[in-house]
Amino acid sequence: MEKGGFARLAGAAALFLLGGAMVEFWWFALAFVVAAWWYFKTANNLAVVVCALALAALFVVNKNLWALAAVPLMLAAPLVDLNMPRLRHVFYAFYPAHLAALLALTSILGIHL
Repeated sequence: MEKGGFARLAGAAALFLLGGAMVEFWWFALAFVVAAWWYFKTANNLAVVVCALALAALFVVNKNLWALAAVPLMLAAPLVDLNMPRLRHVFYAFYPAHLAALLALTSILGIHL
């Protein structure tokens, strides 16, 4: 999308349409990710509105509006100056580790999902 051009935008649209059917929280989550990328790239206020609409649309999936709590955090994030190195591959270890921690926690607390 960032590089532009009809073929790239058409490919992104096709991925959005097909991918939305295959990911958790459907197209609403994908719309939020694209709008959040747009906001953090440009600080465009319309992007915040699209983010809020995408998060509100998650109501269809989870029957609550708690996702909207992310909007004030998005607006406050640029005001916080954190000097952290970008560690490209940390996510690949962190994500499965946090899922394992959640599984262990639910086992300890006896929560069945």
